[in-house]
Amino acid sequence: CIPYGCSAQGYWLNTPAAHFACTNTRNTTEHQTCLVPRKVAILAPPYLSFYYPFMASMHCGGRVSSRWSTGKPSRSSSLVVTAKSSSSRVGTASGGRITGRAPKLADPVDFESVGFRLDPANNRWIRDDRFAGKFDQTLATPKSGTPYVVWPAIHTLLVSKGLRSVTPEEALALQDQGWTIVDVRLATDFEQVHAAGAVSLPLYRYVEGTGFWDNVKKAAMAIGFAMRATERDPDYQSKALSVLKKNQKIILMCAIGGTLDTLVDLRKGVKPAIRDPERAFGRESRSLKAAYELINAGWSANNLFWVEGGLQQWRFRGLPTEGTKP
Repeated sequence: CIPYGCSAQGYWLNTPAAHFACTNTRNTTEHQTCLVPRKVAILAPPYLSFYYPFMASMHCGGRVSSRWSTGKPSRSSSLVVTAKSSSSRVGTASGGRITGRAPKLADPVDFESVGFRLDPANNRWIRDDRFAGKFDQTLATPKSGTPYVVWPAIHTLLVSKGLRSVTPEEALALQDQGWTIVDVRLATDFEQVHAAGAVSLPLYRYVEGTGFWDNVKKAAMAIGFAMRATERDPDYQSKALSVLKKNQKIILMCAIGGTLDTLVDLRKGVKPAIRDPERAFGRESRSLKAAYELINAGWSANNLFWVEGGLQQWRFRGLPTEGTKP
């Protein structure tokens, strides 16, 4: 992953110089437990026309849909998720059972009141409830690749569903209990090194398109970063169902893990946790984005965990690995 645990695509969207102009169109199609997207187009400044335009636009304001699998709006009953007290860290066991850790939240997450927008000056998403209720759907449409739901919407859904994290040691213990570790990094990275016994199910793939913007993206990544350009796999859900049993108990692992926390607690017991403006919606990662895809494919959050710190922490703590360069 490049900055913020994103793919090459995610990196371009976090470019400080980018400026955006948004247009919105309505799409009333409803998906099961899915945040139905509203198309958003993005424009980059002329002086960045060679690198950035193909990467697509970010939504300048939005809210998260409160529609669920019934296909009916649920505006009368909001789902509110509040932060656990700092004393309940534990993602550990309750009577020998590993329960995971809930995110630490600065504010409650309510589908009816959560709003967000992109702060172009600092190039980050910020929570702005003035935008709550103004948009039912949120989608970014890149010049290269397929449309995708933006991170604040994904974060809100994952928190509301009760997704929890586990430490690498807890993940290893769960693996011994029959859970499957699913590595969502690129297949080439998986071949080099991965957690012992893990299954590969990459969320991203190398760019397969041959259109103009696809080629621009490939050239930009090769020349600017000596890397191969990647894109989200539009068939991820169907591939997951072909590799795994639906609602199988799995633990998601990427390179860095990411976080759903919106509070930062650096000095536990000494000073209270603080708000980090860079973490208004946690910090995105491939494992968290994969969790969103799997939930929309029919998984229950009770059968999903993600590994804090990802493979980096797994290796740092000396846990077993496999591959050509373990």
